[in-house]
Amino acid sequence: MAALVILVLSITNAGELRLFSVQKSENKNALVYFVRVDETCRLSRDNPIFVRWHMRERGEGVWEELLVIERSFYALAEQRAVDPQHVRTHVRAAPEHPFVVRAEKTEQGCVAFAEADIGGTRAAIARVYADVGFLSVKRATLFGRLADGSAIAENIR
Repeated sequence: MAALVILVLSITNAGELRLFSVQKSENKNALVYFVRVDETCRLSRDNPIFVRWHMRERGEGVWEELLVIERSFYALAEQRAVDPQHVRTHVRAAPEHPFVVRAEKTEQGCVAFAEADIGGTRAAIARVYADVGFLSVKRATLFGRLADGSAIAENIR
């Protein structure tokens, strides 16, 4: 369990924890998935997981919401609570790759991560890289970390 903590980034603001990012080959911008937690590190009740664009091409501090048309691909499907600390969902464009988000309180503070099967093994998602073509994804690679801290990757398209 402690090895997975290396994947967690600090609390950004108002109880939002960064989970993982998706970077596309066409530019430096990235989709970043977050989870909302309360002061006890419990997941927020209604749709705790959300996504924003990190518009790096316009500056490190520039963030934007998804456009309406982008929501049909990059937004999350229904978020189902497995229990108060676990939510199961998937990105709409990849229903065959569900993941579970969990949060917990540690001595270092709140930590959260998304877990999925990567290469047939349960791992914490670190990032996704998508090599995109005209209106399509040529190839996507899912990168993660195993419980022992070692890296794992799988081409998913």
